[in-house]
Order: sequence, then structure tokens, then C-alpha cells
Amino acid sequence: MASQSGVGFRRTLCVRGADGAGFFLGTPTSPPKPVLYSISTTDAGKGAADDEFVLSADEKTQIPIRTRCHPILPPGPGRSIRVEHEYRRHGVCAYIAAWDVHRARLFGDVVNKISIRAFDTLVARVLSQEPYRSARRVFWIVDGGTIHRGPRAVNRLQSRHDNLKLVHLPKHASWLNQIEIYCLLAVLSG
Repeated sequence: MASQSGVGFRRTLCVRGADGAGFFLGTPTSPPKPVLYSISTTDAGKGAADDEFVLSADEKTQIPIRTRCHPILPPGPGRSIRVEHEYRRHGVCAYIAAWDVHRARLFGDVVNKISIRAFDTLVARVLSQEPYRSARRVFWIVDGGTIHRGPRAVNRLQSRHDNLKLVHLPKHASWLNQIEIYCLLAVLSG
């Protein structure tokens, strides 16, 4: 199986909607339990159609805002760069992000606090852009976070966006959410 981007899997995770159509996320180590959408493993099938997109969304909370007390001095003749490691704290912020898993495109907002309103704003901003606006279906893969948990979140978002399909991952399966990899790398490099 090969997707439009040329990436394919022999054994993949397939998420099936109520209409029976499915798309593929990645390679699982064990089949998770069904949650809102039936999730199962398969060896055969087709990937997302050209007018379907998969976005992986998550939030990173408690990001410290800091500034250095002294400027970094560039290297000069006979001396290396000088970096003072003392800094001032200015509170914390949060980052809400969505990753298009087939097109490698990142969307994100820095916010003071994680909230349903902030998440809905990101969803609306992404879905107002092409090709998502005219897509037949846009699957949003999310974990069980409070801002997008359960049937109320599904009803809230799908009532505003006809082509949005919210897919909740099973508990303890955050490794399936590809935005987690981005967040991990951002933390390690920051």
C-alpha cells in the first residue's frame, strides 16, 4: 500500500468510521480497543483518498518562559562563545499544535492556558484553509485530554465543521499520535 506521499506500511493501523471507510495511521504493536471510531489492524485496504486528510493534534502545557540575565557573547580571537546560564522566569505558557501526517505540515498556537476555546480556534483556523476546507473528510487524531475528550467534544466540533471526524485514541496509546513525536523533539531541543 502506498499513500499519495509515497509512504506505505505492510501492517498498519486502520481507523474505520461509521460509514465503513478507513484510513491508516502507522504500525501498531498490539491492536487497541475501539473508541468512538472502531480501530483495528489490517493487512489489506486502501489509504486516505486524495480529498481526505489526517491531522494529529495535542497540547504541551507548562512551557517555561525565560530570558537570559546577560547577553550571549560571540566567539572572538582566541576565545570561545560565552553563554551565561542565569535566567529570569516570566511564568508559563502552552502550545496547541496539529500535524498533517501525510503532508508534513504543522499548525500551532501559543496560548496562556489550554482551553476548549483555544483548541476550537486552532481547529477553525486549520479547517478554513485549503485543502482542508474543501476536503471530503478531515480526521483529527486526539488523545483523551480534557479539551477534546468524549462525545461532547465530537458533537461540539462536528456541528461546526461538517467534514471533521474526531478520532480519540485509546488510553495509554499516545505513542500512536504522531504529534507526540514533534512535541518530544521540541522539548529535547528546547
